[in-house]
Formats: sequence, structure tokens, C-alpha cells
Amino acid sequence: MISDNAQLKKLLGNFYKDKIRLAFDDFGSGYSSINNLTKYKFTCVKFDKGIIDTMLARGDISNLIDLVHSYGYIVLAEGVETEKQMQYLKDLKCDYIQGYYFSKPVSKEEIVTKYIGVKK
Repeated sequence: MISDNAQLKKLLGNFYKDKIRLAFDDFGSGYSSINNLTKYKFTCVKFDKGIIDTMLARGDISNLIDLVHSYGYIVLAEGVETEKQMQYLKDLKCDYIQGYYFSKPVSKEEIVTKYIGVKK
């Protein structure tokens, strides 16, 4: 759909009217051009783990976070694995942080059992 700009804009416009909010996933890889930040209306931009690793290793992700915030988007960093990474992103006002630092992927059953208390 990304190759059909008119169709994608119409689809996203309909989602927006129906109060469906979208995340621009895997920003920093594949089709995730900065140009798409200006073309489409998203609620959240999820930074790909690869860009997180690269930018954190260089010690400069603040400009990218500021850029995404300047468009009014929420920033979510994927693939955070250490407390140092988490604290650095938090200090830079990254809105949401996810990754192995908090939890490895868990099954639906584990979540239901642990957080709701329902056992099968």
C-alpha cells in the first residue's frame, strides 16, 4: 500500500475518522523513510531496535526523538535491553520504552494467569 500514495492516504483518513490510531512501526528500517512522517498522520512512531542500537552506540538519538516529537507524534523505542539504555531514553523524553529489559515475550496464557489471576 505504501506505493499507492492516494489509496494509503484515503485508508489512513478513514481510520482517523473512525478514531483508529496507527503506529509507524519499525522506523529506521525498510520503508520507514523520514519523508513518510510528513505524508501520513500517525499517533506513534516506533523506533526499530536496529536504529536504537546504532544511535545509542553513537550516543546521539536526541535529535531523532526531537524531530519525531516536532510532528506531534509519540515516540516508542523498541529493543531496549539494559537499564543504561532505558535511563538514557527516559532522560531524552522518549514516551514509551519496550524490550527485554522489562520482559522477554510471554504467552497470552502467562499474562492472563499472572495479571488477571485466571488459570486454565
